[in-house]
Amino acid sequence: MPGAAAAVTAVSRLGVPVVVCTRRPVDVCDATKAALRTNGVPFDLLILSHQKVELALVLSCALSVEDNPAYAQEFAEAGIVSLLLDASYNRNAEGEGVVRIFELQEAVNAVKIVKFCSGPSFVVRCGVLYLFIFL
Repeated sequence: MPGAAAAVTAVSRLGVPVVVCTRRPVDVCDATKAALRTNGVPFDLLILSHQKVELALVLSCALSVEDNPAYAQEFAEAGIVSLLLDASYNRNAEGEGVVRIFELQEAVNAVKIVKFCSGPSFVVRCGVLYLFIFL
């Protein structure tokens, strides 16, 4: 996803630990770590799980960044504000708790606001990766 490495780096530079959660199988864990490093995506921990919303709830996440409207709605229904990254395939999506954004810098700005106002966690999806960022 364009801008993902820069956005996650900006969040990491705020002193926020980054945990990557992906639905990939366990046998590609090392390859996933290598791909993250090759693409310049900083992370503190990698989790392989199919239960992203449940994990986000356990981690008390307050925000998510998503391009898939179905996942965005799942996060919103779980009480997690969902920032929906604009794409041609999600332009008709809307729902309570889902806010459309047009670039990942808007998500970085949201992290700054949340970090300033409270202490929850933050979730960002970059391609097939979910980044759980603890504030």
